[in-house]
Amino acid sequence: MEQEKIMKTKKKSIAAKLAVCASLMIACTMGATSFAASAATGRDYVSAFRSEAESAQDALKRANDLNQKIVEEGIVLLKNENSSLPMKTGSKVTVFGKNSVNPFYGGGGSASGADGSGLGGVKYYNLYDSLANAGFTFNPQLKAFYDDNSRSGNGRDGGSGTGQVATITGETPVSRYDSDLKGSFKDYNDAAIIVISRAGGEGADLRTNYTSAVAGRSNYNNNGDAATGDHYLELDDNEKAMIELAKENFKNVVIVLNIATSFELGDLQEDTGVNSILWLGFAGGSGINALGKVLNGEVNPSGRLVDIYSRDFKKDPTFANFANNYKSAYTTESGGGTGINFVEYDEGIYIGYRYYETRGFVEGGSWYDDNVVYPFGYGLSYTTFEKEVKFLTKTLDKDGTIEADVTVTNTGNVAGKEVVQMYYSAPYTDGEIEKSHIVLGGFEKTDIIQPGMSQTVRISMKVRDMASYDYNDANANGITGYELDDGDYTVYIGDSSHVWADEDAASKTYNLKDEVHYKTDAVTDYEIQNQFDYMSVYFDKDSDEAWGGHSQVMSRSDFEGTFPTPPTADEVKISGEEQSMATYSAASPEYDKDQPWYTDKMPTYQTTRKTSISATRLVGLDFDDARWDKFMDQLTLEDMRDLIVKGYFVTNPIEDLDVPMSITPDGPTGFVQGSGYNWVGNTCSYASPILVASTWNKDLALKMGEAVGDEGIWGGEGGSGNSTGIKGGYNGWYAPGNNIHRSPFSGRNFEYYSEDPMLAGIMCANVVKGAQSKGVFVMLKHFALNDQEQNRGDLATWATEQTVREIYLKAFEISVKDGGATGMMSAFNRFGHTWAGASYSVLTEVLRNEWGFNGLVVTDWVNGFMRADLMIRAGNDLWLANGNDRTLAISGAALTPTHVAAMRRAAKCVLYTVINSNAMNRLGDRYTSEHYEANVFSKDLGSVDRGGTVSYDAKSTIYTGYEYVLSGAPKGITVNKTTGAISGTVANDAVAGDYTMTVSLKDENGYIGQAIVLKLKVNGGLTYTGGTSASITVNKFARVDVSSEIKGANVSYEVSGDLPEGMTLSPDGAIIGTPSKTGSSTFTVTAKAAGAQDMEKEVTINVTDAVTLVYSGGNLEKAKVGTAVNYDVAKATGADNVVYSASGLPEGMTLSEDGKLSGTPTVAGEYTIKVSAWAEGCVKAATAEFTLTVEADSTENPPIIDDPDKPVEEEPGSGCAGCGSTVDAGFGLIAGLALISAVTVVITKKSRDK
Repeated sequence: MEQEKIMKTKKKSIAAKLAVCASLMIACTMGATSFAASAATGRDYVSAFRSEAESAQDALKRANDLNQKIVEEGIVLLKNENSSLPMKTGSKVTVFGKNSVNPFYGGGGSASGADGSGLGGVKYYNLYDSLANAGFTFNPQLKAFYDDNSRSGNGRDGGSGTGQVATITGETPVSRYDSDLKGSFKDYNDAAIIVISRAGGEGADLRTNYTSAVAGRSNYNNNGDAATGDHYLELDDNEKAMIELAKENFKNVVIVLNIATSFELGDLQEDTGVNSILWLGFAGGSGINALGKVLNGEVNPSGRLVDIYSRDFKKDPTFANFANNYKSAYTTESGGGTGINFVEYDEGIYIGYRYYETRGFVEGGSWYDDNVVYPFGYGLSYTTFEKEVKFLTKTLDKDGTIEADVTVTNTGNVAGKEVVQMYYSAPYTDGEIEKSHIVLGGFEKTDIIQPGMSQTVRISMKVRDMASYDYNDANANGITGYELDDGDYTVYIGDSSHVWADEDAASKTYNLKDEVHYKTDAVTDYEIQNQFDYMSVYFDKDSDEAWGGHSQVMSRSDFEGTFPTPPTADEVKISGEEQSMATYSAASPEYDKDQPWYTDKMPTYQTTRKTSISATRLVGLDFDDARWDKFMDQLTLEDMRDLIVKGYFVTNPIEDLDVPMSITPDGPTGFVQGSGYNWVGNTCSYASPILVASTWNKDLALKMGEAVGDEGIWGGEGGSGNSTGIKGGYNGWYAPGNNIHRSPFSGRNFEYYSEDPMLAGIMCANVVKGAQSKGVFVMLKHFALNDQEQNRGDLATWATEQTVREIYLKAFEISVKDGGATGMMSAFNRFGHTWAGASYSVLTEVLRNEWGFNGLVVTDWVNGFMRADLMIRAGNDLWLANGNDRTLAISGAALTPTHVAAMRRAAKCVLYTVINSNAMNRLGDRYTSEHYEANVFSKDLGSVDRGGTVSYDAKSTIYTGYEYVLSGAPKGITVNKTTGAISGTVANDAVAGDYTMTVSLKDENGYIGQAIVLKLKVNGGLTYTGGTSASITVNKFARVDVSSEIKGANVSYEVSGDLPEGMTLSPDGAIIGTPSKTGSSTFTVTAKAAGAQDMEKEVTINVTDAVTLVYSGGNLEKAKVGTAVNYDVAKATGADNVVYSASGLPEGMTLSEDGKLSGTPTVAGEYTIKVSAWAEGCVKAATAEFTLTVEADSTENPPIIDDPDKPVEEEPGSGCAGCGSTVDAGFGLIAGLALISAVTVVITKKSRDK
C-alpha cells in the first residue's frame, strides 16, 4: 500500500485547465458513410487533422530531408586546432576504426530505428557514402580490411540485453595492420579520420567496470573494481594504439565521435597530434550524410553540447550510486535478501554542470580546469561572432519575464549560425536552500548569418523559473515550496555554462530585498504542497520515521564532507515495516479508506451499452464539459475495463459509439515498432533525441514533431507482413523520451535530450506541439526518475523533493504546460517505495492537479509487480499489455464505488485522448476493406513509351467533396482535380523508369491521408536533369547539379576535362567544393545506368570574383524621444537584391531587411549605428556607420546616453545600471524588482584556449 503523506486538500476549481491544442478542433463531416450505421451516428467522419505531405512517400522524403538538417545543426565541433577543418573537396583520406563500417545510427531496444530506406526511392547513407558525397576519396584498402572479419576481427558484441550493454568496443588491434595496409596510407594522406563508437540501448547501462576481457577485441583493464577499473566511456588500449598509428602517419588527424552520451576526452583535447574532434551522435537513417558536409565546409557546425564533459567520470558525484557500481540491493536487518533494488540520488540537484560549475566557483583556483574538459553549451564554429546585448527589462514582476535583445554579428569569413544562451545565478546562504551557482534560463538560435551581417534575437526567461524548491524550510521562514530568496540575482548572456567565469561576459544583477513565495501554480492556480516528504526523510539522519536516515544529500556548503559515498552494509538494511511498505497488495476497502480517490457514491454504468451519443460529438470539448458525463453514462463495466487493460500498442475500439481503435507505435526516433503486430514500416528513422537537442534549435524540434505527425496521418506504407500499410495511420506515439542524463553511463541517454531540464523540456515541448498538431498524441516517457536501466523494473529510487521537482520533473512539466502533451507513460521504477504507476502524488496531485494535464497515462511494458487496480486509483489509465478479465475485476467484492469511479475516470482519460486525435480518421468500413471501390488500393498500370498516352479513373465513391492531387507522375500526365480522372501524353523529355504515382485527397487545409498508389513504367534511357552552365563565386563553397536520372536505377558519373580548381565530382552527380581561382572551365559529364545508354553532357562553370558592394554612411536627421521616425539607409551599390542588418540601434528602433530604419526611440543620446549590406556573391558584407542624435522630449526627463556603450547615470541611491557585473537596488515589495533602464553590453566570442 502506498504510504505517501497525502493531504486532503480540496482541489480548486479550474475554469479552463490547459486549453485543448488548437488542432484538436471540432471536425467537419463530409460525404455519405459506408460505415455500417451505428445507433450513435449515421454519418461518415473525417477528422480535422491534415498533412502537408502529398503521400506516404512524400512524408518519408520530407522526414529524411529534415533529419539531415537536424544532424547538420546537431554535430558539435569540439576541437579545431590551426583551422584543420574544413578540408578541401577532393582530399584523399584514410578512415580508421572497425566501427566505421558498422557505425551506430541509433540505440537498441524500443528506440530501434524503423526501415524507411526503400519507400519511394529514399536512400539511407553510411559513413563512407557521406564522405564520397562530400567530394572526398577514401582509402579502399583499409575499408576492405575492416569489412573482412577474418582479417580485422569480429568487432563489437551484440549490444543490449539483460546485462550491461556493449561489453567491448571491438576495435581492431594495431598488430593486425600489415605492411601493405600501412603502405596504403601514403596515397590517402590528406587526413586521418578516426571513428570512435559507443553503443546505447534499453535494459542495460554502459559498463562502469570490467570483470573480463576478450583478447584481441578489447583491452580494458579488467580488475572489476568500480573505483579503479577501466570503463566503457574512455578509450581502450586498441583505440589508443590506433590513434598513435594515425598520428605517426598523418599531419591532420580528425576524431569523429559516434557516441550518444558524453565521453572522457581530456587526453585527446590536449593531444597536439589530434587536430580536430567532432561529436556526431546517432544520426538516424539518413542523417550521417551531414557529416561529409561539415567536414568539407558546405555546412558550418553550429551544434552545442547538451551535457558537460568532465575529465574523470569516476569522480562524478553520481558514480557512487549508479547501477551495480557498489551496493544496490536492500537486505533484511539480519542480512538476508529482500529482492528490492535501489538507487540513491545523494548528489541532490548537483548533477552535470550544476555540480562542476558550482564547485568550481566554490573551490576557485584551477579546480574547474582540472575537472572539466568542455562546459555545457560549448561548441565551436568555422567563423566568429560578436554580441551586442541590451537588457530590456526595467521592472521585474514576480510573474513576469527577464528579456534581452542580443544582436549577433558574424565577424568571420564564413556564414554560420550562433546559439545565444541566458543563465542566471541566485543568492545562496550556507546551510539553507541548495542552489547551483549557474542555471540555464533560456536560449535562442540565429538563422544563418552571412559574414559581416547581424541578426537580433530576443531571449527571455520567466522570473518564476529562478525560484528554488524549499522542501524542508531550509531558510527558516516557516514556508515550504517554490521561493525566491532575497539577495542578488545575476543574469548572464554567453556561450556556455562557464559564462560566470568570463569577466567580459554580458551580465546584469538585480537585488531583491524581500523573498517571494509562489503558493500556487502559475497555470492552474492549484496550491503547491510537498508531495514527497516520505522520500525526503530518506536523507534525514535525524528522522525516526520509516525509511528515514538511510543516506544524506550533498550540500554546496560542504562538498568535501557530504560528497556521495557508496552505501554501507548498515545503510542498506531495511526494517520489516519498511519492507512491508514496499510490498504491493490488491486494492481493498481498507486500502481506499481515507484516501483522496475514495468515494461512497456508485457512478452510473450500464449492463447493456447505450448508443445515443456518438464520440464524434465530443471532439474538441473541454475535459470537464458535462457532455462527457452523459457519454460515459452509456458505457458498461466491460467497456471501461477493455479501454483500460487492452493497451498493447493500441487502444480498444467501441464501434457502435464511433470510438476507433488507435495505433500507438513505439518511439522516440520516429515510429519504430508496433511490437508483435508488425504494423510499422517505411517510416523515417530520426536522429536520436540527444542529437536533436544538440541543435539548440526549437524550430527544428517543432518541425520534427510535425514530420512525425505527417507520417502518422499517412501511416507509412507497409511493415513486415503488412504490405499495404495501416489504414488510418499511426495515432499515438510512445515518445518523446524526456528523462535526464543523470550519469554519462545511462544506457538510454541517446533516447533523452539533456542533463538540463530546461533545455530538455523546451526541445521536447516543441516536438510534442508538432506531433499533436497533426493529431498524433504523445506519451512522454518515462515519468519519472527512470534515469537508470540496470535493475529498472521496480527500482526504488530515492531523492529529495527539491531534487525531484527541480531536476527530474521539470522537463515533463514544461512539455505539459508549453507543449500541451495529452499523453504520458509512467515509469518502471518506484518513487521511493511506491511504483510510479501507482503514485497518486505523482500522477494526480502533481501531473493533473498542479500542472493541469488532461489526457491518458499508460504504463511501461507490463511487468509482474504492476497492479491495474492500484494504477487506476493513482491516475494511471492504460495497461500496456493485452489484459483480460483477470487483470481488472468488474464483479464481486472488488466492485466498490471507489473501484468503479477509478475505472470510469481512467476510461474517460483514454477516450478523451483518442477522440481528440487523428484516430478518428479510422471510422467507417473503409478501414476494414480498402480506400476505394472493389478493394483497390494499389494498381499497376503497366508500361508506356515516351509519347504514349495514359488514362485511369481514380475516382473514389467513398470520399466525396475533396480535391484530387496527383504526385510522382511522369511529365505530361495530370489528374482532373474534380473527377479524379488521370490522363495525358508522356512527354518526350520525361524521365524514364519505374514510377510510383499517388492520387491523394485534400481540402483547403491539407491532405487527409487517403490515396491510391499507381505503378507505371516509362520506357527509355537516361534523362539529363542538371544544368549546362553555372556562375559561381571564388572562395565560396558551391554545388552545381550535373545529374541524370532514370527511375528505379542507380546512376554513376564520370567527368573528363578540367574542373574549376578546388572542386570535384560527387557520386550523386554534383560538382562541389570551394573554387580557389577565377576563370571558365568546360568539361563533359558522363552518366551510366544498368540497361541504359550512357548520357554525356558538356557543362561550363564560370568562377567570378566576389561581388563588391560600395556603401558609405553619414549623419541622419535628428530624432526625438517618443516621436516616430523613418530613414532609408538602403544606399549600397554594386549588386541587386541587397539586404541589410544593423547593430547599435537605439532602443525602440528596428532596421528592415530592405534598409528601412524606423521606430520610436525611447532613450536620448548620440548613436553610432553600424549597418551592413550583403548580396548574393559577396564574400563579406560591406559596413557603413550612421550617426543619429536622439533628443530628449522637452516634457520629460529621460536618461541621456552620450555613448550607447556606457552605463546609464542614475540618481544617487538608486543603484548602478551599468554593464558587466552591475547591481540594481530592488524595491522592498514581493511583487517585483526595480531596474532603471536597459543596458547595452558588447561581447566578442573568443576561441577556447586549452
